Amino acid sequence: MQNPVGAVQVTRRDGEQYFFTEDMQGSADALLLEGMLLRTGPDGSVDLKFQTGIAMRVGASTGLRMTRSQIVSDDAQSRVLVDLVQGRLMTRTETLTADSEIVVRTPTAVASVRGTEFAVIEEELNQLLVNEGQVDVADETGTVEETVTEGNRAEVDPEGQVELTELSEEDQEVLDELSDGLEYLDPEGAAQIDSIIETYEDARTNMEESVQQQIQANREMFEQETQRMRNEFEQQREEIQGGVRDQLDRIRSGGQ
Repeated sequence: MQNPVGAVQVTRRDGEQYFFTEDMQGSADALLLEGMLLRTGPDGSVDLKFQTGIAMRVGASTGLRMTRSQIVSDDAQSRVLVDLVQGRLMTRTETLTADSEIVVRTPTAVASVRGTEFAVIEEELNQLLVNEGQVDVADETGTVEETVTEGNRAEVDPEGQVELTELSEEDQEVLDELSDGLEYLDPEGAAQIDSIIETYEDARTNMEESVQQQIQANREMFEQETQRMRNEFEQQREEIQGGVRDQLDRIRSGGQ
């Protein structure tokens, strides 16, 4: 994540929440990983950038989930699935490899692309605005599918009907506003993300190892405590049994 404006709230997979701010750029908190949620406030926005020539801008009052983010920098492969709950999302891509795919899914439609510039708006109606290239759009069931070409828009109603029309001046203004200043990662930025991910993975591995070590230590401690209690119980039982035998012996001796 880069260039946060206003309120940008992130929810991790474990439910922990934090607000992403400018000073967090370049840290592990700037990673929007699979399963994480993102919400922007009424005046908020933030850019999502990938190492393989994908840039997204999350508009104001928008909620989304990063459902899938599989990036292979060496092979320039990208498989990205974003679930847009509400709001506006602008996407720009360079020409992607044949194995790459970008999918933006909303409650009523699915847009998939291999290289283009488009915006998905999930408000009263689902809208897809295509500035460059072409995008395949389908209803949520996949039974109705249309290809939206450059300079056109698609509108998907709640019943899944897809209507194609040309972009209006208002649509173009929306595209221009959402795409203003949205740039791809430069090589230095891509290398920085790779470094952050590597550091994050190392830290996660170390944490997992620490957790496993603590679990093993707790298990050993539990076993030792269990054995100590068992030994103590056996000792007390032997003492009680010995005391009972002594008392019985005295009773027998007194009776003779």
